[in-house]
Amino acid sequence: MTLIEWDNNLSIGNPTIDRDHRVLIQDVNEMHSALAAGKGKQILRDILAKLVKDAQEHFGREEILWKSGGYVDVDEHKQQHGALLYAGAEFQARYDKGTALLSLDVINFLVLWLMPHILESDKPAAAAIGLLEVAQSNETFDWGIIEEAGKAHGFDLVLPTQTEHRE
Repeated sequence: MTLIEWDNNLSIGNPTIDRDHRVLIQDVNEMHSALAAGKGKQILRDILAKLVKDAQEHFGREEILWKSGGYVDVDEHKQQHGALLYAGAEFQARYDKGTALLSLDVINFLVLWLMPHILESDKPAAAAIGLLEVAQSNETFDWGIIEEAGKAHGFDLVLPTQTEHRE
């Protein structure tokens, strides 16, 4: 069962970063499938560890690309990455200790963070350094959805950079 499908609208115009995004989507889909199939805690722990590792590696590559391209908001972008990595590491530690459960809510939280991040943060960054043309849109993503999903699991992901996305 596939939760998220890769779509060319998610492409940022860099094959390495696009491949990374596909891997992260695959990780979330794998976690969703394992949870839906009732797989054991060790299998879910392994998938969670892979997701965190893949995210760390991807964020590093992406930040290097933005910095080398002269993206002026690279520090704000790094804050978004850092907040998710911190929340992910905290959740992973609680899961390993048995004080947190991996649920569909956690997976939904990941989807609700990843997809808007690609579309509203990565794509504009790619456009800013000349990788991609992004059409201006009046549509905005409701970051409150992510905040509420995070709070439901003990994460506080409110970032100063997110306020500019709010109406």
